[in-house]
Amino acid sequence: MRARIRAVIFDMDGTLTRPRIDWAALKTEIGIQSGPVLEYMQSRPQAEQARILEILERYEHEAAVNAEPGEGLQELFDYLEKNGIKKGIVTRNSRKASLLTLSVLKISVDALITREDAPPKPDPKGLLMAAGAMACASRECIMVGDYKFDIMAGRAAGMTTVLIGRDNSLAGADCEAADFCVTTLAEIVPLLAALNGPR
Repeated sequence: MRARIRAVIFDMDGTLTRPRIDWAALKTEIGIQSGPVLEYMQSRPQAEQARILEILERYEHEAAVNAEPGEGLQELFDYLEKNGIKKGIVTRNSRKASLLTLSVLKISVDALITREDAPPKPDPKGLLMAAGAMACASRECIMVGDYKFDIMAGRAAGMTTVLIGRDNSLAGADCEAADFCVTTLAEIVPLLAALNGPR
């Protein structure tokens, strides 16, 4: 029997917001062909790490300033507020960019874990920290994200996982790894209602 869901933890870019960062352009400017930027940066000498971080933070700031809510964001957050379900964010972004994004979107959360606070996803530590900050057990949390690292972290943390499709499409392998797949944030409302049952 599933535990009652008491908190929803979100990724930020591409999940709560419409995707804004041009990852191809960012990686070209950094000088890498493929693979995750943070892990590449951490593998480089300190001087080069500083250069990469400056580029990354510039792209993150631009995305934050121009942040647009993901489809169904307000509907979902209204439902969470009405039903006393807590909201958390675990992001690979910086705290500065994350706080700016929240300000632009005019939303607030109960826990915010950024790359300054915990190892980046797919490491589950950030999710466990967010759950702890909201006084929730892992089995009482849902992790919502738009990328395989979100699903991997959620599963490793013992949470129910939801993959949200980008551009109204869901990658087969990633979708199969998640407990549920949706195309908009609004679709999480009936999912939560079904998981938690009648009050």
